[in-house]
Amino acid sequence: DVLERKVARSLDDDHRRFLLHTVGESQRDMLNNPTAAIHAFRRALELDPTDLVALEALDGLLSQRGDHRGLAEVLQQRLDVESDPAARTDTALRLGRLWERSLEDPHHAIDAYRRALDESPSQAEAIRALERLFAAQSMFPELLENLRMQVALAASPADRSALLLRIGALQQKELSDSDAALDSYREVLAAEPTNAQALTAVREISQDVDQRVAAVEVLEPLYRGAGRWDDLVQVLEHRIECIDDPAQRASERRRIAAVHEDGRKDPAAAFESYLLAFSEDAGEPSTLAELERLAASLGRWTDLVSALERAVRDGSDPSAGRDLSVRAARISVERIEDDTRAA
Repeated sequence: DVLERKVARSLDDDHRRFLLHTVGESQRDMLNNPTAAIHAFRRALELDPTDLVALEALDGLLSQRGDHRGLAEVLQQRLDVESDPAARTDTALRLGRLWERSLEDPHHAIDAYRRALDESPSQAEAIRALERLFAAQSMFPELLENLRMQVALAASPADRSALLLRIGALQQKELSDSDAALDSYREVLAAEPTNAQALTAVREISQDVDQRVAAVEVLEPLYRGAGRWDDLVQVLEHRIECIDDPAQRASERRRIAAVHEDGRKDPAAAFESYLLAFSEDAGEPSTLAELERLAASLGRWTDLVSALERAVRDGSDPSAGRDLSVRAARISVERIEDDTRAA
């Protein structure tokens, strides 16, 4: 009571704050009256909102009482007036935890953790907390930025790849940005050419016609390097579906034929691919040369003659048609011994 009367009589704000500190400390430490102590320190804070003594005292008292909302207000005030960067970071983290866990207010929690990062850009707890909150709130652009920050801070190549895989999945599925996702997966595969998750994701992207050419460009050298010939044939076949020009399609068929023969060791499949290439572009000499070579080893002369005859019927160039007819006749006589067909 004596101190309260002194507070009432004092005209100097600094002196009144000193007296209120004394009142609050007495109520807290000697009289075990936290309610009165809180009241005294709040009165001191009204006189000077930057009063760190009052703020620290209220921090402790409200924490003990479990007054989460009142504590959040005090921590916010401490954050605004604290001069030490490390103390500001710690206070911001405490405020973030309070909003996230006790008050269940994700948006205020995000603000607090962002403040912690403003003070300490590599603060691991704040980064992980924001990642968790952004994901829970479906804040996907913010989550992408957060994951990129983690990539920059990654401690090992394995951690970096794992984060890039998450970024790629986020870009692909949530942000509908397959171009960016391909870039992320490409970065993973540059470091880990056999990374199964990245290869599977790029293969999935290749199912989209608009992204197929770019995706196959990523997959082709990796499948070649790993000797995954069946997979290579499949993606090259998919790429043909995106090509309109017959000569380019034929060129792609010849590349597939080479994979069948040299990689898969399947000359019969190579012969079929060369037949398809010939049907696309009958004027390419190298295709006919390969067909004759394989027909000789496989005994597929009749199939080759049939392909030549089809090309003659379907072709629009009389001169080229005559050359093909002569070739078909020669093969029929020399290889099949079918004079009737040669005639």
